[in-house]
This record gives sequence, structure tokens and C-alpha cells, in this order.
Amino acid sequence: MTHVVPGARPIEVYTNFLEITSLPTAEFHQYASEIKPLGDNSGVLTKGRNYQIVARLQEDNAALFGPRPLYDGGSLLYSTRYIEGQTIDLCMNRRTNRPSHSVSITRVATIDLSVLRTLLERWSPNERPNPAVMPLNLLQLMVRQAPNLRHGFLPHARRFAVQSGSRDLGKGLSIWRAYFQSVRPALGRMIINVDRSSVPVYTPGPLIELMKDFLGFINNRQLENLSHDQFARLRRHLKGVLIKVRVSANMPAKPIKDLVLQAGLQEFDKDGERVTVQQHFESRYSNLRIVHPRVVGVLIGRSAIIPAECCIVEPGQVYKRRLDPAVQNKFIKHATQRPEERLYDIQKAIAEGTFNYGDSDYILDAGMTVGSSVLTVTGQVIPPPAVVYRNNAKEVFRRAPAGSWNLLQKEFFVPCSPILTWGVACFGRVDRRRVESFITKLVDNFRKLGITVPTPQPEIQEINANPVTVDSNLFEFAQKIMARHRTHRPQLMLVILPEFAADIKREVKYWGDIKRSVPTQCVRGGKWEKFNDQYCNNLALKINERLGGVNSIIESPISAILAQSMVVGEFAIEHDIPRKSLIVAPGADVGHPGSGVFHRPSMTGLVASVDPNIVHFTSSARVQQPRVEMIQDLEEMMFDALRDYSEYRGNQTPPANVIFFRDGVSEGEFRHAEEEIRKIKSAFVRRGWVDQRTQPKLLFVIVGKRHHARFFPKSCVVGEGDARSHNCPAGLVVDNQITNPNYTEFYLLSHSGLLGTSRPGHYTVLENGPKFSMEQIYQISYHLCHIYASATRSVSIPAPVYYADKICQRLEYHCKDGGSLSDTASSLSGGEPAFDLEEWKRKFEQSGLRKRKYFL
Repeated sequence: MTHVVPGARPIEVYTNFLEITSLPTAEFHQYASEIKPLGDNSGVLTKGRNYQIVARLQEDNAALFGPRPLYDGGSLLYSTRYIEGQTIDLCMNRRTNRPSHSVSITRVATIDLSVLRTLLERWSPNERPNPAVMPLNLLQLMVRQAPNLRHGFLPHARRFAVQSGSRDLGKGLSIWRAYFQSVRPALGRMIINVDRSSVPVYTPGPLIELMKDFLGFINNRQLENLSHDQFARLRRHLKGVLIKVRVSANMPAKPIKDLVLQAGLQEFDKDGERVTVQQHFESRYSNLRIVHPRVVGVLIGRSAIIPAECCIVEPGQVYKRRLDPAVQNKFIKHATQRPEERLYDIQKAIAEGTFNYGDSDYILDAGMTVGSSVLTVTGQVIPPPAVVYRNNAKEVFRRAPAGSWNLLQKEFFVPCSPILTWGVACFGRVDRRRVESFITKLVDNFRKLGITVPTPQPEIQEINANPVTVDSNLFEFAQKIMARHRTHRPQLMLVILPEFAADIKREVKYWGDIKRSVPTQCVRGGKWEKFNDQYCNNLALKINERLGGVNSIIESPISAILAQSMVVGEFAIEHDIPRKSLIVAPGADVGHPGSGVFHRPSMTGLVASVDPNIVHFTSSARVQQPRVEMIQDLEEMMFDALRDYSEYRGNQTPPANVIFFRDGVSEGEFRHAEEEIRKIKSAFVRRGWVDQRTQPKLLFVIVGKRHHARFFPKSCVVGEGDARSHNCPAGLVVDNQITNPNYTEFYLLSHSGLLGTSRPGHYTVLENGPKFSMEQIYQISYHLCHIYASATRSVSIPAPVYYADKICQRLEYHCKDGGSLSDTASSLSGGEPAFDLEEWKRKFEQSGLRKRKYFL
């Protein structure tokens, strides 16, 4: 520990990091490689195909290369052998001697691996080394190639998976154990982050069995007469999946380009006559009989039609699309591991050589050695804030572990206005008496929490569960409520949905959040029928905040500063300032479309607090080019947030500080964050805050969630771990021993895990204009995890970041006809629509409820 927070206690924890005990000593030569198809052998050269070609090159020219070269799948190749520049032709088709590809190799540089040590030293900000020119990527390749190749994964991949212990998920998918590894510099040593996780994969084996499993069929004949919808869904599921033809052992795995109905009966010209696919296969392979010629088959390459019964799905193909809800539930159930189980699996994999650190020829030839024991580090558990309710009722967390509390005998800090004009819209058939009992229970819980309900028996109306008529039906129901109470708008629409009704919910949210500015609270069939205290209280938490109330505030050593602060951004946060009365804490996030989807935009969200208690927020959202991590409209979004801040405060005085938490930026994209810092400061100037002496000071913090660092308590006695989940206690901060020496960064475990192994947040401070101490930044980050409005527990990242992330998941709610925007939506023709950003900007609408937490 280098920065100790007052009241914190030290704690030793295990990590999932290994030390590289000896850095490589061998000299490597870097080569530029260029692969070209020859003759009519056209086609896209993917990284997978490139690896096959380079592997054949090395196999056919072993004397030239000596030890196997390291290859990044693109244009770079590394070898300890000096090789003269040359071009080599090779044949990838063993049935012919005709060359199919040429590979040109040109020596570029000699890599001095001793410069790796410069990454382990602490540099001044102006002298910081650029990792892009360091051989860190070469080190990553050394570590990854042996296990990846052994398990059939691309050699440069950060993760490989093994079939041992796999389980069926249904829908043609299975869950495999996966292992992750990544080399990282720390002060004085290089370390490897190793982790055990799980991935969904296409179930390997006969393709026809996968098809039946996906569609829920029990016999092969059902695949002969697929409906239009079944064919379209199966087509989306299988497009790009690698298969081998079981009658052609030498044929490499090929991706499925399309599906073909009644594949065995399709005709083509062969030797001057028309033959069917069935006749072709049975004549070419004497022992083969096509049993199901009417079953859907696959199209491979330009025109090759293969019956499904002849196809074998290659193992180890990770499924990258969104999981079906039922499949996702199974996946989470099987993937969840308690901390001690996860640590045991990691240690077992190391001991059994799963990562090949002891026998990899790439590692051994380089003269590198890796330790076999996970590292132990010393951290600190910092105190949580008090959570304050009405009449100064507090949850003080005097007992370990902290991280959760309850609403027993508490009232909301500020209850919303009395709920007078509201209604209950029931989509589909419901038991009306059951609904009335639910409403009675909900109103009773409202009152216990301090909310006044002058209309305890609201209008209840059953509505046809048809997404097309949601708008008109809700408008008609709203008019009925308004006529009864003589108001211009309902305060709340409580919506009861069937168990699976994503399309109806989408229309409800567009109607309420965007079109009519009516707060809506949806409850789902299979959940609301229980209506116990916990469920009703959870609803009350969301409804109170949606209607302008405040559930609770926090009280901590930095409360005096927070009381004079302002939070602005895509999230809201407020913090310690030594000289002035105001602080702004913004946050931002970018949400991208699903893997392989390029016809829909990325969505950006910003949430900012405007009040002294960091509980009232303004928000904004935008769309931008897909897969662009930098927030392109950040200056405009910040300007809007600062304007809302001034309007709420009733003056034009700038905040003393802006505390900005930014989610979703990896270390390789920090240059984008630096551009965002410039845009934030430009927004200050646009607001007229030009004077450097009064302009807000910016604290800009990257909050990372997509990483694999984990911490494990040495024991679960009180004070060292959570006795229920066996996770480390909430409030754990680790700021050295495994952190980058040239960035101000730390790990914070801010929540008390319920299931599995808790993931800490990874925080990197890129700008500290207010010159906050690290102790203050730890407290700011941790205490803001206690203001998440819809939970009575601390969350895994500061609440403003969480809010911005939720906004980024609502693209379909912000656009009319949002159902057509699904990642999986596509035309049957398979053409990818062109992306038109201006058209998307016309479709996209801001919420009229953006100054309330409509996104909860």
C-alpha cells in the first residue's frame, strides 16, 4: 500500500497473476511478410488462413527457419534465425503440385528484448516510453502461441478453450472452459494475468444434430419442411460456422456461406448432363448414401452445395452473438464459480501445464521462465460511507463485510410527490383479483417508505398483447386516467407484461420515455405474482426516483465538499475540492452493436449530477459511427450538461471541478481519451468560462470492467472475506505490485458479490487538475458506488458510469419502430444494409424525461 485511507485496514489477498522470473534473452529478427494468392486462387485471406499458410511455409522449409517462427496473423513474423529476404511459392492443395500462394519475407529490424526492462521502470510523464514501439507484443505471442495452437485456436488469441468438462446449453450450443492470459508490466517485474472463465461454443459434431437442437426438433425429417421464420433463424445462427465434409478427409474446414433448401435435390451440370447433389455424392463416394436429400443443406464457397448429413461442425468455435434468454440462464448457472473454485482451477491449470509455460518451445528458445505460484499482494479495505434516509436514519456498516443494507424501518430521504394520477396497464390475460392484491401490497410498501398515495386503487385495464397497437391502446388508457383526475398527463403508468414480451416492452418504453414523457414501470409475468416485501420495495426504489424523489444520500468524510459540488457528464459524481465550493463529476460510455453487425450505430450516453447531494441527474444520448470508441459529440453533450447544471443551481457560477468517470476505454485507446479531455475543456470555454483561474479543474478517470484481474481472500473469517460468497470484502483497494508503473492506476472492489467471483473495477487517472490525493480519489470512487438508485447495495462501478451504461443499452427504445433494429435482424437475402449516420440521427430521439432517471 502506498496511499492509505484514514480508517482503512490492511489485507493480504491472492491474485491471478504470475511473475515472469526470467525475461527473454534471445535476439529476435522482425520480418514483414506478404501473402499473395496465385493464379485463380482468389479469396479473402483471414488471419486463420494466414496462419495455415505460414505453418505450411515453415513445414516445407524447416531448414530455413530452424525453430518455429512467431507470427501475428497479419504482416509480422519473428524468428531467432537470420533469414535473407526472399519470396517462396507454396502449394496449399496437396492434390496438385501447382503453387497456390506466394509468401514474401523482408527483414525489418532486430528486436532487442532487453528494452522490456524500460517498461518496468517509473518514468516522468514527459519521458514515458511508448509501448507501441516496445517488444511487448512479441512477448504476448511467445506466451500464447503454444497453448493456442495445441487447442486449435489462433496463435495470437488472448483466450483458448478446452472441451473437457463441457456441458450442453441447448440451441446448438455448449459451454467450454476457457483460459485467458496477458502479459503486463509492473514496477520492477513483468507479470502474466491468467484467468479461468467460460465461453459458449457451437456444439461440435454432426451438423444435422446441431440444426435439430437449435430448432427444437426430434427427428431429421422435420428439417425437410422449414417455415420461412425457421429457415431465417437457422440461417443467421449458422452463417460463418466452420464445417468439414466427413467424406473428404483432406478438405480443410470451410465457413458456411448460406443454407440451401432440399439440398440433395438441387441440380447442376456435370460432364454435360444434369445431376442432383445426391447423385453426385453417391457416385463419387461409393460407400455413401444420402438418406435425407430433402433436408436443408449448406453452401460452401462460390457454389458447392453439401447435404447437412455430410457435414461435421469443427470444435472450438466461440459463439459471439447475443444468447437466447433461456440459454443465457443456463450459461450463467454453469459458468458461475465461487472464488475458491476459480482459484483452484487456475492453480491446477498452471500445475498441469495447460498454459505450456514449462515446455513451450517458443518460451524455452527465448530463454524465458515463468513462476508457478500466483502472486500475493497487500491491499487495504477502505471504510464505506453512511447511507442516510429520512429523519436521519442511517446505515453505518459497523460490521464487516460492508456492501449491502435494507429498507427495514426506513423512509426515503425525499419521497416523490403524492401519487394521484396513475394506472395499471395489463398486456394479455391476467387474474384481476391477483393484480388488485399486488397493487394493494405495493401501495402498502409505498406508504411504509414515506410515499403518499391518495389513489390507492388506480384504474386497471387489460390490453391486447399486440406490439402494433401498444401506442394507441396506452394513449386511450392515459386519456381515461386524465379524464378521471382532470390532469394533462398521468404521473405513472405501471405496465404488467407477459413473461416474454421484449417487443411490447420496447413499444411501451418508446411511448413513455420518448413520445409522451410519461414515466413507465414495467413488471414481468413470473415475477410480479409473488409480490413480497423485497420485490415491492425494489419497485418502490425505481418508481420513487423516476417520479423525482430521492431514495437516500451518502454521508462520508468528503460530504462537506460534496454538499457544495456539482456532478455533470454522462454519469453523475461529486467530489472533494480544497479551494472552492463546487465540483462537477461527469461520466460517459459507448455502447456498440453486436459482433459482426455494421449496419447500426454505436450509442453514447452521458449522465451528470446537478445538485449538492449527487442524487439529481441530467442525461443525454447520441448515436455515432459504429465501433468508434471515442465519443464524437462529447463537447456538445458536456455543454448541455453544464447548461442544465446552471439552470438547476440558478446561477452561472462554474463548478470548481469536473470529476469525469469514463467507461469502456482500453489502454491502447488512451489517445482517444486525451482527445475527449480536450473536448470537455472546450465545452467549458463555450459556456463562457474562459479564465483559467475560475475554469473548472478536470479529474478524468478511466473505469475498466472488461479485464481479467481477480482477487481471492486468504480466508473468509470476519474482516478478510465475505463468509457467504467467499469473495474479498467490499472496499478492497490494490494500488501497487501488479499495477503499471507509468500510469496512476488502482483496482477497487466496491461491491459485495452475490454469486461467482467478484470483478474489481480498474481505474486509471489520466488527468488530475484539482490535484486530489489518491486517498481522496479512492474514496470518491468507492463512495459513489453507494448512490445507485435502484439497489440497496453498493455496485461494481461508480453509479454515474452505471447509469451511462444503461442508457447505452436503450437504442431500440429511442427510435420509432425499434424492433427492426435488433442485432440479429436481417433480410432473407442476406445483404448487409449500408450504414447511413444521418438517417440514424433523424430516427434517434431524446427522452423528455432526461432530467429524471428514466433509464433505471
